[in-house]
Amino acid sequence: IKLDTKGALDAGADEIDLVICYKDYLQSAKSSRSCQLVHGVKEVIQQHGRGCLKVILETGELKSSDLIQKSAEDALQHGADFLKTSTGKTPAGASLEAARVMLQVIKAAGEAGSTKVCGLKISGGVRTFEDALGYIRLVEEVLPDSADFL
Repeated sequence: IKLDTKGALDAGADEIDLVICYKDYLQSAKSSRSCQLVHGVKEVIQQHGRGCLKVILETGELKSSDLIQKSAEDALQHGADFLKTSTGKTPAGASLEAARVMLQVIKAAGEAGSTKVCGLKISGGVRTFEDALGYIRLVEEVLPDSADFL
């Protein structure tokens, strides 16, 4: 994965999407492999000097708020610049419930003194203006100070 990341960055990529090992979380409610992957890819990006790491949680597969929270916390702790709900390739993509949990993790990191800014990317299942508006309203509710960034 590190070589693929370096190759992508060398070829001009400025964003790297990394899917966590969500099946590990489903089996044991944790994933040291995911933590190592996120950390390792982040190191490559930092060594390269530019790039953004989007960590995809596959929240539609995780389903449980507890697993979504744990995977989001792990991703943030190990270097994610963005948390992304889904690849869009699984039967269930984004949901307002999953986005709320992810936003709460981002908020908690900020309240705990983290100076790192983390974004949220909603993917999979947003098909209408009303769908998008629901997510915008959710961000305004959970992170009202971030409304200027929308």
